[in-house]
Amino acid sequence: MIPLHMGEWHISQGLVGYYRIMKHANQKVEARNDGLQISIADLEILPESYFQFFLDKYSIQKRDSYRLQQALGRFRSGKKEAKKAVDDIVKSLNDKVGKYFPETMEGKQILALGDRIRMNKEYTADLEEDTLQYCQLVGTKKIHDKLTLNYFKAVILGPYFGQVSFLNVVKNELTIAEQVELFRKDYIVPVIEEYQFTKLLNTAKTEQEILECLEGCTHEHLTKLKRPFKKLTIDEMREYITTRVNRCSFFEGFYAFEEYNEGNFSPLALSAKKAINFSWEGRGSLTIPMSAMAKLILFCAPAGATISGKKSLFVQLDGSFDKLLHANESYAVAKENNKAFDEIIFDIIRETQQKSHDTLNHYLLLEYESDYSSKKTLLDYLMLTPALCQLFMQHHSLFQKLSFTLRNALVHELLQHRDPKPLLFTHFRNNINSKFISSEILHAVLIRHFYQKYQKGGESVAVHSKKESAYVWVLYKSAFAVQEKIGETKAKQVAYRLLNASRAGDKQLFMDTVMRLYISVDEKMPDLLLNVLHEEKLDFASVANAWIAGLISKKEEKNDEQQ
Repeated sequence: MIPLHMGEWHISQGLVGYYRIMKHANQKVEARNDGLQISIADLEILPESYFQFFLDKYSIQKRDSYRLQQALGRFRSGKKEAKKAVDDIVKSLNDKVGKYFPETMEGKQILALGDRIRMNKEYTADLEEDTLQYCQLVGTKKIHDKLTLNYFKAVILGPYFGQVSFLNVVKNELTIAEQVELFRKDYIVPVIEEYQFTKLLNTAKTEQEILECLEGCTHEHLTKLKRPFKKLTIDEMREYITTRVNRCSFFEGFYAFEEYNEGNFSPLALSAKKAINFSWEGRGSLTIPMSAMAKLILFCAPAGATISGKKSLFVQLDGSFDKLLHANESYAVAKENNKAFDEIIFDIIRETQQKSHDTLNHYLLLEYESDYSSKKTLLDYLMLTPALCQLFMQHHSLFQKLSFTLRNALVHELLQHRDPKPLLFTHFRNNINSKFISSEILHAVLIRHFYQKYQKGGESVAVHSKKESAYVWVLYKSAFAVQEKIGETKAKQVAYRLLNASRAGDKQLFMDTVMRLYISVDEKMPDLLLNVLHEEKLDFASVANAWIAGLISKKEEKNDEQQ
């Protein structure tokens, strides 16, 4: 058995991917506390399992048939614009089938049915029947596998690895079996030969044993050792490997005959020629040394991520491999059930809390997308700290009162440890003239306020949350009382001025404007507003946003909140 330990997040993602691939193939993989135990027998069946995993997961029939049935359902219910979505899906499939299967019987049937579906502009029973038959024909094994293979190679694997091995566009004409063998030759054989060579180097008693092993190798880096080894004793061979060959940067016990570059993991790696600052031992031609085993595990990384559109997400955490796997499985299942990002995060935290009182684990969520052709990666490190865990667990109800757009953006800001104050200002200003619910800003203000408290180590924030919330509601209701006397039109005009003062941190301008309003309507100004000057209970931004939200709130909105 070969032990592989968790490490950098992309290696951990690769191990999760390997585990998922083997599990999908009904092969048991031994999970250790710090990683996996794999065998040579596992590696022998990996190529077929790898392809089958992606063929099933990204099945073009399941994906496009589902989209087609959804669009047809909307068309059936009377939404005429849905017919365009039906036609677009059918046209896309027809173009692909027409390219690869124009002469086959199934291909001709698909093309004819597709044309008939697109020509039918009204919903009829015939359209329903044609669509059902169309989806069944697209699922024909030969057509399904070819179209799915092209999809996951270009859309899923391409951004990770470019055009290495069977991903090269010139290999598209090969059959699946031929591409499986190419994968075996490029990724599996080097691992097995490196492992056997390393093992033999430690146990061989004669030079001839090692030379015979090298003679039977196809691994280009190992075959290069034949010439220098011919004149060396067995001890000199071992010394040569120790002094001339690097060790793998990712897995202990492996020699590194490869280098970590963009073909191994595009989101993080650079081409060797452009990686001078990362060169190993001052050699500009070599970047980070890696073994064939690390290269293979990284090639499993796409299976370890949750991929939605162009974005990949992986959850990295401290702890055992089982916990790492479970966190990523929970995220993947929730995503398949179309849960929103913030809901998934809350679920992961709640589950952790139920299993253990220790909520101090740091979760690192890596959200990224890569464009191999332009050598560009957008990577966000989203850190789920103990303070955020407390916020999400204790004040989850506040998030539910926000619109989806604001809630999603706010969660991302918090996970990136940015003060959401600019986000709230932008959302406020962009929606001030629309019919949005101003009190949602109030809930967002409370979320920001409580998060600041938790960051400072506030153990009793949840205990005093009702009292803290009351401060904000007093400001909100007091501002609404002013609005009732000056009118909505003037209130909005003043709100813009106050928002600018809040954004600039101009307490004096804000207070002057607010005091004039209270004097003009003969209302008593709440003592909490004076808090703006010394920020004892609430910071300036919280006070300002809460008061402005009340100033532009609607009467019916206030009644709903009171109820």
